[in-house]
Amino acid sequence: MVGLGLPYVIENIPTAIDHLREPVMLCGSFFGLPVRRHRLFESNFWIWGIQCSHKEYPRRYAPAWNRTNPLRVLSLSGGYQQRQATIEEHRAGMGIDWSMELRELSESIPPAYTQYIGHALIKYLGSGELNGSTPA
Repeated sequence: MVGLGLPYVIENIPTAIDHLREPVMLCGSFFGLPVRRHRLFESNFWIWGIQCSHKEYPRRYAPAWNRTNPLRVLSLSGGYQQRQATIEEHRAGMGIDWSMELRELSESIPPAYTQYIGHALIKYLGSGELNGSTPA
């Protein structure tokens, strides 16, 4: 991909950090979502990494039983909760307003991440830096 000179984005989980080139992390809490879905993104154009807002975001869900430092946010990975969130709450937590099953949700990223990266790509494409060219 790098050799083609075209923009690209690779998404992966935080434990894959050693396999990515200078990745940035995004988290649902930054976008006001009640999910702490940390994901890394590698790209050949500039994407700003952002700080999590875990402490600022209001907590709505019971802590997971299997954690020493409980999280009170949606768990889409099957964590144990005192009150299981409904599929509608999972969708809303991810910012998804269309029908998705729990398995699909657990393998997805919030659309807010895609929009954020898309804005960075639009800015990059408008800069004229594509394939080494300069703006006219």
